[in-house]
Amino acid sequence: MFASIATQGLSQAGDAIAASMPDVLPRVADQPLTETQTTPLPPQPTLATRELNFNFRAAPWCIRIELSDDPAESDWLSVSDRGGGDPDLMEIRVSMAHPFMVAFAQTDPESIDALLRVAAKDPQPIPPGEYRLYSTETSDNKVFWLYRLET
Repeated sequence: MFASIATQGLSQAGDAIAASMPDVLPRVADQPLTETQTTPLPPQPTLATRELNFNFRAAPWCIRIELSDDPAESDWLSVSDRGGGDPDLMEIRVSMAHPFMVAFAQTDPESIDALLRVAAKDPQPIPPGEYRLYSTETSDNKVFWLYRLET
């Protein structure tokens, strides 16, 4: 059952990311390149995978988003950018077994969707602590933000 919840949450986030690409890619193209790990992410058991294919800077790209289920994985978020291929491949892996995801995203696809959007917008490690996840919705947009409680 959890795999179907993960798949649904990833599908929702993937659809939102794909829909935003026409607006986001021109802004990203104007930014300097960012240092990212270039070695492939090691294989891990996954609950769900989604690939987004598109053209960027006159080259084919694929973004592979994985939700892993490996309790030995200590990183909440892992990213690898293996440029130079055909297509260029960016791997993004979120550990569903990480304590942060266990606390916030184990029971419904909307929570998984929200945290995947947080990961896509600001791919930084999540420090330990206590958090609350908030969302607001208008007729044409859904916004999520994460608030760290004082510890």
